Amino acid sequence: MLILSCDRTKKYQSQGIDKAYIDTDTNNYANILFDDEEMNFGKIKEGEKVKVIYKFMNSGPSPLIIYDVKLGCGCTSADWRKTPLEVKMRDSLTVIFDSTHKQGKQMKSIVVFYNGYKSKFKVLTLTGIINKI
Repeated sequence: MLILSCDRTKKYQSQGIDKAYIDTDTNNYANILFDDEEMNFGKIKEGEKVKVIYKFMNSGPSPLIIYDVKLGCGCTSADWRKTPLEVKMRDSLTVIFDSTHKQGKQMKSIVVFYNGYKSKFKVLTLTGIINKI
């Protein structure tokens, strides 16, 4: 069993995110809708870096805030919008995978934490095959 807890209010107020976006009633939560939750980078050679862009839309009734993105290992990095995304607006999350010292079939998880109501996170996957040099 895995239990996670944190005080989001203090953390995100320090980043300039208004408390009103964090502690709101259920009518004011956002929803993140990704075009694709699973991406495959195909076949690459060991040592190559791959850039993958996950496009999404805020389909909820309130501005979307991505609080954090957790990656499966140190071989991936992510860049995302740190300010609220207005309703019905689109944006993207960029993930870079470094295949150094990797071989064979790969599957990496990217967990996106946001200000949703029923779901407060979305799990994305990145797969591909790395051929030895």
